[in-house]
Amino acid sequence: MPRGRRGKTHKGTGGDGTSKKRTDKWGTPSENPKFRAYYEKQKIMKPEEWEAFMASMLSPLPTSFRVTGSRATAQELNEYIKMHHLPSLTGISFEGQTVDPPKQISWYPQGLVWQLNLAKRVLRKSEEFRRFQLFLVYETDAGNISRQELVSMIPPLLLDVQPHHYVMDMCAAPGSKSAQLIEALHAADASSASSIPSGLLIANDADYKRTHMLVHQAGRLASPALMVTNLDASGFPNIKIPSESSSSGLTTLKFDRILADVPCSGDGTLRKNINIWRDWSITAPNGMHTLQLRILLRGMKMLKAGGLLVYSTCSLNPVENEAVIAAAINQSSGEFSIVDVSDKLPGLIRRPGMDAWTVAVDKDGTTKDTFAEYEESIADKDPPKRVVATCWPPENAKSLHLDRCIRILPQDQDTGAFFVALLQKAPRQEPAPSVPQDGAPQKRKADDELDGQPEQKRTKAEVEEDFEGTTGGTYSEQPFHYISEDNEQIKEGLEYLNLRPTFPSHLLFARSSKGDSIRSVYLTNEIIKSILQSNDTSRIRLINCGTKVIAEHSTGGTARAFRFLHDGVSLVLPHVKPEEILDASVPDLKALIAGYNPTFEELHEPFRSALQSKTGTSYLVRVTPSEADDFKQPIVLPLWRAAASSGLLLDKKARSALSLRIFGEDVSPAGQEQSQKSRDKAAAATPAEVVADGLDGEGDEEGEAMAVVDELGADAGIEEVQEVAEQQEAIEG
Repeated sequence: MPRGRRGKTHKGTGGDGTSKKRTDKWGTPSENPKFRAYYEKQKIMKPEEWEAFMASMLSPLPTSFRVTGSRATAQELNEYIKMHHLPSLTGISFEGQTVDPPKQISWYPQGLVWQLNLAKRVLRKSEEFRRFQLFLVYETDAGNISRQELVSMIPPLLLDVQPHHYVMDMCAAPGSKSAQLIEALHAADASSASSIPSGLLIANDADYKRTHMLVHQAGRLASPALMVTNLDASGFPNIKIPSESSSSGLTTLKFDRILADVPCSGDGTLRKNINIWRDWSITAPNGMHTLQLRILLRGMKMLKAGGLLVYSTCSLNPVENEAVIAAAINQSSGEFSIVDVSDKLPGLIRRPGMDAWTVAVDKDGTTKDTFAEYEESIADKDPPKRVVATCWPPENAKSLHLDRCIRILPQDQDTGAFFVALLQKAPRQEPAPSVPQDGAPQKRKADDELDGQPEQKRTKAEVEEDFEGTTGGTYSEQPFHYISEDNEQIKEGLEYLNLRPTFPSHLLFARSSKGDSIRSVYLTNEIIKSILQSNDTSRIRLINCGTKVIAEHSTGGTARAFRFLHDGVSLVLPHVKPEEILDASVPDLKALIAGYNPTFEELHEPFRSALQSKTGTSYLVRVTPSEADDFKQPIVLPLWRAAASSGLLLDKKARSALSLRIFGEDVSPAGQEQSQKSRDKAAAATPAEVVADGLDGEGDEEGEAMAVVDELGADAGIEEVQEVAEQQEAIEG
């Protein structure tokens, strides 16, 4: 990924001849002669392909989006797009030209990814596309759709994550790839009820503010198997867990799968980050190479024997790509190899990796073919910054199978440029104990002791690995503590909600001091509990983990009432007693969406009588579709019951998204208010113009969450950020 915030443009100066070339609104030119000269020398493609390559690079990047969630839910929403939007978007003409409808991406499993290539003016002026755009925006806010660049979807797919895997995303923000990994961990989930996978995802990022945005993005998927940390990936410390072979010892956590989508120069994103044309540096990749190699080597150290690791960048430069892979493999003592993935993702057009390249050694573009040649050229000089030897191809480059790496070029399938390589660590082989001449058995290597074995006498290498990660910002997160099952407040709360004894109350934790009243309750799985109880959370700079499932809800009396939370419904549903789940009809659902607190009289039988007969306040409402309904999976939502009225515990955006999908219009109070504003204003002030920029790619994911963080300041804890976000989305009435 490119360094800094993605998808943002900054004011720059134009130059001569920019009027005929693509520019941003400040006139930043989309041309850099050094860029073409450098990559032509690198021979990243055949000479005759350059015109098509440059034409693609100079055109805007199409919008792409992925349908998310459990398999059943995702397939239903995908079918909804096909049935309700695709027909109306096919055969449209604009200004005398046919507009291409959204198209499914053939290489993505189950056809859950779509690409849309049209100008913003079409979005603004075509009623059909405007309606589709609003659908995308609302479903994205609800967490059912993820706006994500096509090529960035490749790395998680190659990892083949299973629900029991321990997974790390080393440089995770903004979170779209982490979301794919979470979905893979929850592959066994039903449409309305989620399982608690035994696996784990640690989503890490070195930027403190971006981790808060990462929590916001990944939180849409509500996983008890997620941890978010804030560490320099190249110095990620060992995490301890209880040893399976010892009742009291600890062992170092090793990962089955690791994703290293590392910081990079980002010139593969020129189609959406136009300012890179102006800022592109011929020598910047040399400096990035060292950081990238450190991150990759650390990831390789944390991987289990037999495990898989994906290394990826959005850079074209072999110094950031093949050079890093070659150096890491050569430093692994034969433990790692590049996996041939030519049979994966059929339909994806990919180019092979390179085994020969040259390196730019100064800003003038001087290149050297070998490190020895470079050393000779500076023998009588004192360069301000030396280029490291690993930037060049090693002598054994051809034997490393670098051609198994994947290069994606934009002209092949109308994407950004990308690089990805899948590495595998050799399976562990148990050699017969070797006995030296003195008859004493040899000691195990330090890495053997780290790989799933109990701690005993620690080696120097092992001690050196247990260092603090280095990152900016102050760690000011509230404490994480698991709630005792004897805690009176939680016992009263769970009894109030009528949860079955099967509910895993031993996995509930709170973000507060132990003596404080519990306001929000989170649920994790067993492995996260083991990690939290075996590690100092400030040392691993834990930002957040698990999912909020229930929260205290003041009723004005002395009783401490708890309520179900929307994000946690799928997790608590299997443990809710049947009598606490109220069945409602589709007309009831419409009434509940249309009003924040509809009275019982506004509802229909038998739902009305069922509500009136209840004495509690927090329930789940289930709407089961009939054959005539477009949706096929039951909808289960949290409901708050008052003395003579009730209301869905949904924020505005989720309410609007649900209404658009089920009823084809936004009947929510916010939707009604917006419709009235639209009627009172000219057509040019419709909502589509306000949100048109929301379809420009992955970088736009950051806006809303980062705005909250910016408001509070960089040192605000995640609990404070979440509280502000929840206040902004609070239910009215």
